[in-house]
Amino acid sequence: MKKNILIGDDEKEVRDILTAIYESKGYQVTAAGDAMAALDALKKKNIDIVLTDLYLPNLNGMELLKRIKKSYPKIKVIMMSAMGTESKFKKAEKLGAEGFLQKPFALSSAVALVECIQKDTEITESVLVVDDRKELRTSGAYLLKTKGYKTDTAESAEEALEKVKKNVYDV
Repeated sequence: MKKNILIGDDEKEVRDILTAIYESKGYQVTAAGDAMAALDALKKKNIDIVLTDLYLPNLNGMELLKRIKKSYPKIKVIMMSAMGTESKFKKAEKLGAEGFLQKPFALSSAVALVECIQKDTEITESVLVVDDRKELRTSGAYLLKTKGYKTDTAESAEEALEKVKKNVYDV
């Protein structure tokens, strides 16, 4: 059964694109342009997954994440940002975020992240994520790590081959 998604982003284009993509995949989507509208939507609707920008009007995404986890601990939260840093990712993870999307991101990455969170499975295999695009490597490895995979990354085929010589990966 597909989940209900709330998208919190002050950029209308982002809300519209993500709404269209997730609705085309069978999800029920609610969109909010600021943190207060997102909190209001959470009170009115049964939401399963929230995708929220780190920087929102009224309240930043980290504070929104804290409030969601305090009042609705079962809701899965994915943080999004064009200005996200590794320290922000780690802080969001400590606060309970299940994933992070670095803008601009591939729409397929956004869909895959939600699909993986929806399945909510724990896996202990090791995975080497290889991609020349840093945002795809980072997002992919982070997503897999949150689901229990042991992850490592490589920027090129040459780097991947060197890592494979030293480590054993399942995938």
